[in-house]
Amino acid sequence: MKVEYEKLEFSDEIKSKIESLIRTKDINVTYFNGYITKFAKSNIESISPHKIILSNPLKNLLIMHYADYIADSNLYFIDGEKEPLTISKLHDYIKEYF
Repeated sequence: MKVEYEKLEFSDEIKSKIESLIRTKDINVTYFNGYITKFAKSNIESISPHKIILSNPLKNLLIMHYADYIADSNLYFIDGEKEPLTISKLHDYIKEYF
């Protein structure tokens, strides 16, 4: 079975929202584009979300974002959290985490 990958690009809006949350130079931000995996001759697709890694010398935080590929594109997901976070709740989470 042939598998195709379609790269998804981060929008500048998402990057600016994340950058506005970081109030210190001690936190590094790394972005990894998401992608869609398509299986030829089928109607099956898989979406890998965008990944944002916030890090400092002591901690790392992985944030996943599906952008326009879920109903509410303003939600951010963190492993271990039961509910997705909005950008304002993400701000509070980052402030407490770091």
